[in-house]
Amino acid sequence: MDLILFFCFINFLFLIFLYVRFFRFSKTILTREDALLVQMKKQLERLDRTAVKQEDMLEQGLAQSRKHLLTTFNDQLETDVKLIGKHLDERIQEYTTSIFSRTDDVLSKAVSKSEAEIIEAKKNTMADMEKRVQELIVRAAKISIARGLSLSVHEEMVKRAIEEVRHELSE
Repeated sequence: MDLILFFCFINFLFLIFLYVRFFRFSKTILTREDALLVQMKKQLERLDRTAVKQEDMLEQGLAQSRKHLLTTFNDQLETDVKLIGKHLDERIQEYTTSIFSRTDDVLSKAVSKSEAEIIEAKKNTMADMEKRVQELIVRAAKISIARGLSLSVHEEMVKRAIEEVRHELSE
């Protein structure tokens, strides 16, 4: 029995030893777990700060990209508007030049035609006047010859005849 007791006692000591070791081990694990949790918490905080910094940097980059895009778009829009204005000015100038050219041609033709008509009318009028004057001179000559009029009376009759022709032409 002593031996059994001795073995029981050794077993009991061994169990106490195991229990103490287990207690120390669990305490070490819990301590290490706490340390790991603290480390993980620190790493998560660092990760969060890094994420916040990255987010801020991305927002700044996006803001700069938007600003650059807007500036580029505005510059391109301004260039396009100037180019369209230039093309419109050229088209308007071409159209205006074309209209003036056609108008000048039409007016030149009309003026030339009117000048030709005026010249023709003058020729006809002059020919008609010459014909009438000749008729009056012939009539006056016949009358003066038939009456035997003097030169002064004959000149007076010619003057009257010319006055009649002028009066007829002015009507």
